[in-house]
Amino acid sequence: MTLDNPIDDLLDVLDLKREGSTTIRVTSPDGNTQDLGDSEGDVFVGRSQPQPIGRVFGGQVLAQSVIAAGRTVANEGAGDGSRRIHSLHGYFLRPGDDQRPINFLVERMRDGASFSARRVHAVQDGRLLLSMITSFQDQAEGLEHQTEMPTVPGPDSLKSDAEVLAGIDHPAAKHVVQRRAIEIKHVEGSLYLEPSDKVAEQHVWFRVPRDIGNDPCCMLPCSHIHRTTACSSQSCASTAWCGETPGCGQPASTTRCGSTVSPVPTTGSSIARPHRRHRTAADLGMV
Repeated sequence: MTLDNPIDDLLDVLDLKREGSTTIRVTSPDGNTQDLGDSEGDVFVGRSQPQPIGRVFGGQVLAQSVIAAGRTVANEGAGDGSRRIHSLHGYFLRPGDDQRPINFLVERMRDGASFSARRVHAVQDGRLLLSMITSFQDQAEGLEHQTEMPTVPGPDSLKSDAEVLAGIDHPAAKHVVQRRAIEIKHVEGSLYLEPSDKVAEQHVWFRVPRDIGNDPCCMLPCSHIHRTTACSSQSCASTAWCGETPGCGQPASTTRCGSTVSPVPTTGSSIARPHRRHRTAADLGMV
C-alpha cells in the first residue's frame, strides 16, 4: 500500500520483510560426482514506489538489494552491525512492474575475519530483474583520501527539481513535484526544460528534506547509504545526457559522470553509457 507522504513511503519501501531461509545448491553435470557445495540463503520481499510509466525505478531495486544483503551481515564480525558496505557490482537485466512485489534472494557466499561477501538476485514473478555481488568490511584504520570539494553555489541559492517543474501539467512532472522523496538541485541548471550543449558533467545537491535519523529499518548504522544508492542512480543517468544535444544522433559512448555533491563532505563519480539522446520537455509534450 502506497503511503501518502513520499518520504514515509520511501522508508516503507526500503523496509524489506524477511520471508525465511533457503539453501542454494549447484548440481553437478551428468557423470560428474564432484561436490560443488551448498550455500545458505535468505529471502526478503519488498514493494515498489509507483512510477509514471509503471516500470520499477532501478535505483530503488539496487538500494533494496543492498539492504537485503546488509541485513544478513548485521551479526557478523563484532556482532554489532559494524560491517559497512565496501563494494558492489550489479547488472540490471529486465524491467519490473511497480505493482508487483519483488523477492530478494541473498546468497551468503563467505563470512571471513573482516569481510563478508554476498550475492543478491532480485526476482519478480520468476523473472530475474537484477543480479548483484557486494562485500562488507569491518571498520578499520587505514589510508584515507577523497576528491577535493568543488567550488559550487550552496543549495539555498538553487531551485529544486520540484520547484522547476511545478505547474507543468504532465504525469512525469507531477510525479517529481508530488511523489519524489529526495530533493534534488542541479547546480548547472535544469536538464528537463532546456536542451544542454555542455560537457557530460554536472554537480548536484540532494537530501531527504526532513530528519529521518539513523532509522532501524535497514539494521545498519550506515542506513543512509541506501537512500544515497537510490538517488545517485537518478543523477548519474541525467549526467550522461548533458553532453548530448537533442537530435545530434551521437552514437552511444562512455562518458564520465561529474561529481555528485551531497550534504555530507564527500563526492562520487560514476560511469554511464547513454543509449539515446536526452529527451527535452518539448519531446515529452510538457511545454
